[in-house]
Amino acid sequence: MININDVKNQKVPGFSVTFNDNSTVLEFDSSKEECFKIETNSNMIFNITSTSISNVEFYQVINGKTDINIEIKGEVEGNFRHIILLNNSNINIYFINNIKVDNSGKYEVIIIDLSQGNCNITNHIDAYNFSNANLLCASVVNKEYIKNINNYLTNKSHNTICNMDNYGVSFDKGYIKIKGVGAIEKNCYKSINEQKDTMFVLDKDSKVKCEPLLFIDEDDVVASHANALGQIDTEALFYLCSRGIKEDVAKKMVVLGYFKKFVEIIHFLDIKNELYNAIEEVTKNV
Repeated sequence: MININDVKNQKVPGFSVTFNDNSTVLEFDSSKEECFKIETNSNMIFNITSTSISNVEFYQVINGKTDINIEIKGEVEGNFRHIILLNNSNINIYFINNIKVDNSGKYEVIIIDLSQGNCNITNHIDAYNFSNANLLCASVVNKEYIKNINNYLTNKSHNTICNMDNYGVSFDKGYIKIKGVGAIEKNCYKSINEQKDTMFVLDKDSKVKCEPLLFIDEDDVVASHANALGQIDTEALFYLCSRGIKEDVAKKMVVLGYFKKFVEIIHFLDIKNELYNAIEEVTKNV
């Protein structure tokens, strides 16, 4: 894994980065699998360009404790996965994506929100030119904190595929609100836009709210959303408890299982292990 913070204004095989006052230019040109990491604690604009990408994973850790504005823009070929870990307190984030992907590739954003504090997250992802765009967002809230998450996934061209998967868990008087908006614009025929939301509370004093929306302006498309919210999965708890596992441990296992589902699709082991450790640390008090 290449740490971008260690190669400022340098060019390494298949990659170059330039840091300015409030922007970072990332240029990828790799025909092999690559893994990059960057830590961010201030406002930043990321300009991404790429050619001949085989399979790139870009891992971003946001550790700031003040408001942060993140903008991602550019054009990507091949498979490009952007993994974001929110791992500190009192963060307000406005996060924008505007990426084009060619017809042989996929752009995917995975957000693991473990921040301990009030948090606002907004994602905009637009799919162009036969692209496949995925947004996966998992968040946990507790201790009377409030989290607002607004995700927008839009088909901008015909024959594009968009998938959104939102997951949230609230305990210890926490409150999490997720709004997922899928849209297929006019003339975007043969496109797909699907959304799935799973949210639950671990106690009677916590709250979750989910608002799935679809805006469809074309006939020849596939669009759907599935929404499940309420108490934690009682069947899963019963199954675990029936095998001698204590209820509090079983609850933790169910929560970890949902988060780890998002992590499992990540290819590079270094990123997986770092995320697993962060998830274990935050959920140990569940």
